[in-house]
Amino acid sequence: MSLFGTALNTNEARNRNLAAVLQAVRDRPTASRKELGRLMPFSLQTMTNVVQELIDMGMLQEVDRPASGSRGNPHRGLQVVGGGGFVLAVQFRWNACILALVDLDLNVQSQRTIAIDTAEDDTEGYMRALCNAVSQALQDEAGKDIWAVAVSGPLPIGVLNMPHSAIEFSQRLPDQRWFNRFAGEYTSAMLGERLARECGTPVFVFNNSQAAALAEAQVRPHESRFVYILAGLGLGTSFISSGAVSRDVWKHGGEMGHVVYRGQTLSAVLSASGLRRSINIDAAHGEMEPILARMAEETPERFDPWLHEAGPIFRFLINFLEAALWPDGIAVSGFIPTPLIDRLIEAAMPLQGSVVLPADDPRRIMPRLYRARHGAEAIPFGAACGVLSYRANPDLVALIAARRS
Repeated sequence: MSLFGTALNTNEARNRNLAAVLQAVRDRPTASRKELGRLMPFSLQTMTNVVQELIDMGMLQEVDRPASGSRGNPHRGLQVVGGGGFVLAVQFRWNACILALVDLDLNVQSQRTIAIDTAEDDTEGYMRALCNAVSQALQDEAGKDIWAVAVSGPLPIGVLNMPHSAIEFSQRLPDQRWFNRFAGEYTSAMLGERLARECGTPVFVFNNSQAAALAEAQVRPHESRFVYILAGLGLGTSFISSGAVSRDVWKHGGEMGHVVYRGQTLSAVLSASGLRRSINIDAAHGEMEPILARMAEETPERFDPWLHEAGPIFRFLINFLEAALWPDGIAVSGFIPTPLIDRLIEAAMPLQGSVVLPADDPRRIMPRLYRARHGAEAIPFGAACGVLSYRANPDLVALIAARRS
């Protein structure tokens, strides 16, 4: 995405310049306005004016830089002011929501989990409880300038004409029964509209794999193109290009789990649901994770049959993604223990020959296949990044414009 685009009028151009400079400072903390100005398609005077307005709005501050050894006064650096704005990130699941307050400098200020105790088939009751939890969190932070709410959860995003039967899970466990009912009654758009209406705040909706991928993008080169695989209730996948979820090449990448391999979907095996079915544990999401972690430490051999089945399927998936998308790398995480992610990657080795650069090629800017640095625990953070990063969110322009005096 171009950080500037084509402005329709002077005011819109100014708003885009504000968003672009804010992003540039975040990308290069403590760089001076002169250094950043060389990267901008406008004059140094315009750069000075834009920076000053961002300082006046409380979004940037000037900071001293260590002496470089050169003569004269060093240029002062610029830094994003975390308290200049916030996003309330909400990750929802069948029986709870995680609320995280993330500041403009992409730091998590606070995080807590709120239980949602409604019947599995009571979608309206669940939505009321979710809206109440978000509204209360906004009230609790009334002294802060919260720009938006970023919501993530186990939802198909913007997929048209997909019959509900295509995304249904087994009815064996309560999280599966809740998902079947909820996804049958609420689309991502409906969820966002309901929260925005009841909370009075702009709302952005992501699925879990998109949010986790956006978190991972914060520690990868800005120009990278990578796939993020999340083993959740189903198999989630997202494609990140230049810091944003791809809106053209692979907009609906999260539906990769529906690909059929040898008579069954990839989600049937390469997911937390497939794992718990393989090892025969009856624990729902939220209860399952500590059980799996203990088993991975105490009885790792319990996972051998699942790894034996999953390894070849995972190898096929990697080959498919590389041939289709030519990514710089593929990151893997999920609601399963870190040691098991590592063993799954090992079970897929050796990878097949592919169109991408070999793993040992010095031109690589990231590993071919690796465990993500930001896993499922970073989903709320990633959703907030999807709002506050101009690379990820062109609508950041409107959020900044709403704060101009």
